[in-house]
Amino acid sequence: MMKREEITAKIKEIIGEVIENGQNLQETEDLIENRGLRSIDAIRIIVMAEDMFQIEVKDEDLSIELVRTIEHLTNYVEMNII
Repeated sequence: MMKREEITAKIKEIIGEVIENGQNLQETEDLIENRGLRSIDAIRIIVMAEDMFQIEVKDEDLSIELVRTIEHLTNYVEMNII
């Protein structure tokens, strides 16, 4: 099983690839307000996370709120990783 720190680091890598100003990300930083995260970016991040962690985000969980912070997405992945 992957440690939380490893999950967080990989999520930071994904977000860094997707958004232009993705450096020095903080776990609790609001990516929508502070980094201008758009819905299309959120979809890309979720798809990349699904591939990386071999999880499937349920339709009812699919929302920009899932990636509002790195902590939100880390919690979700941690609960759904096999």
